[in-house]
Amino acid sequence: MATTATCSTGVLQVAPNGVATSAGTTRLRFTLTNGGPEPCTLEGYPTVTLYGTSGAGGAGAGKKLSFADIHLGGPPTPVTVPSGGTARFVLSIAEVPVNGVACVNVASLEISPPGSAEALSLPDSFEACGTDVGVYPVTASGG
Repeated sequence: MATTATCSTGVLQVAPNGVATSAGTTRLRFTLTNGGPEPCTLEGYPTVTLYGTSGAGGAGAGKKLSFADIHLGGPPTPVTVPSGGTARFVLSIAEVPVNGVACVNVASLEISPPGSAEALSLPDSFEACGTDVGVYPVTASGG
């Protein structure tokens, strides 16, 4: 039985796919698209790094922000992403100060797919509070 290669940053693209807010929490949804010619597999939690605004009027990425990834949701399962297909994941961000830790403006993110040390960069703009970012495992786009 042939195994499917792990999806790499060389074939994946990441894009925002909606926002939901409730009770002081923002849930940012993202889509990972396989731009490669073959199916690939993702299993686990992406690693996320947040960056603040730069000193040049907010354009571009600024300094790395100190947020820890906290794994949320059920146990990860393998997701096979066909060529041209998508998978998804969600970030959970506090939108009100947590334990006296203020909020900061985020200008961009780096997202490393599960099992990869390389990252995909994505400009975005939102406010994050506290010291943690909740990360849900990658799931199939239909599931």
